[in-house]
Amino acid sequence: MFLLILGTALLLVVPATGAGPATRIALYAGDGQSATVVTPVPVAPAVMVTDADNVGVGGVTVTFSQQGGGSVTNLTQVTGSDGIAATGWTLGTVAMENTLSASSPGLAGSPVTFHATALPGPGTRISIAGGDGQTAAIGTAVPVSPLVIVNDAWGN
Repeated sequence: MFLLILGTALLLVVPATGAGPATRIALYAGDGQSATVVTPVPVAPAVMVTDADNVGVGGVTVTFSQQGGGSVTNLTQVTGSDGIAATGWTLGTVAMENTLSASSPGLAGSPVTFHATALPGPGTRISIAGGDGQTAAIGTAVPVSPLVIVNDAWGN
């Protein structure tokens, strides 16, 4: 930047600044969450694409893909002017760890992996698993302890 004074006129020249070319993709938000099966995670998974000076770069395509069931709202997103791209993520029907990847070819850090734990839903079914049909004298224990299994709507 420099200031040039010409008579009574002032001229201030400021060099243009902005992001350089995209060089890196990194996790921004939404890793390590948990939610009930078949529900969205509370925080949308997001990545940030930056240049060599860690300035967010807009207009970069990011592709999201899930593993372990579930669904993604938008498989392809473009980073905003802040360099951030996010998507909605609904976990699968099985109570287990789900993973989501965000990638942008040619960028360091690609792919970025998110992890979320799908928790069982509320119990909707109960079934006998053992100890049924026994008899015992009053005041004594049955030989095999009664056992039931409670499952959610998806069998977890």
